Amino acid sequence: IHQPSGGASGQASDIAIQAREILKAKKLLNEILAKHTGQPLEKVEKVVALRPPLTGFDLVRSVLEKDPKEALLRLRRLKEEGEEPLRLLGALSWQFALLARAFFLLRENPRPKEEDLARLEAHPYAAKKALEAARRLTEEALKEALDALMEAEKRAKGGKDPWLALEAAVLRLAR
Repeated sequence: IHQPSGGASGQASDIAIQAREILKAKKLLNEILAKHTGQPLEKVEKVVALRPPLTGFDLVRSVLEKDPKEALLRLRRLKEEGEEPLRLLGALSWQFALLARAFFLLRENPRPKEEDLARLEAHPYAAKKALEAARRLTEEALKEALDALMEAEKRAKGGKDPWLALEAAVLRLAR
C-alpha cells in the first residue's frame, strides 16, 4: 500500500488546488482502508506512510535491466536500511549463477520444456525469468558478469571495504 502521488504544473494557485485534491484523495483512501480492514484510521495512516521495503531482488532487477543509476540508488538505499553487503553480493552471485545455468541449458536445448526447468534448481517462476534473461545474454557478457562478482567477493572478503567492492561490481554488471 502506497500513498497517492501525482504531478502538478501551472500557476502556484493551480498547484495548490491540485495538492489539496491529492490530500483529499489520500484521506478518502485511508478512510476506505480503515473501514474495510477494521483497523483504526491512525494505524492505516502510519502503514500507508511507510516507505515500501527494498530487497536484494530489487537490486538484482535493476542490474539485469542495465540501469546503473537505479542500481546504485537501490544499493545506497539498502545500505541506509542496514543491509549486509556480503548478503547482497550473495544475492547477485546466486542470480548470475542461475543465469549461467539457464544460458547453458538454452545452448543445449533452445526450447526447454517444463521438466527441464528443474535442472535450474530454482522456483519455476525464477527459472522462467532466468531463461528470458539468459536469451538476451552473450557468453562474453556472462563471463564478464561472473568475473566481476568473483573479483568483488575476493575484495570484500580480503579485507577491502565490502561496500566499495559491491558498488564496483554493481556498476560493472549494470553497464
